[in-house]
Amino acid sequence: MTSNVNNYNLISRIVHWITALAVVGMFALGLWMMELTYYSEWYKTAPYWHKSVGIIIAALTVFRVIWKLATKAPKTEGKPYEVVAAKSGI
Repeated sequence: MTSNVNNYNLISRIVHWITALAVVGMFALGLWMMELTYYSEWYKTAPYWHKSVGIIIAALTVFRVIWKLATKAPKTEGKPYEVVAAKSGI
């Protein structure tokens, strides 16, 4: 099967970057949460934000897998081990 697609489509790129920014934000939020004291007003609120964003990331990941299976992707080029590594991730 040959693919005439040169780039990923707009939806794939948007979902990719939203997910990337959310993951970086979650990392920063997790580090910040570790510094909270029991008496901070955010001590009980922040974990709910963390969980909510995690659920959104999970939903985006499911959407991304389905979208990748439903659309064409550019041909993967490179050394054989690079192609295998690239195709093993989504």
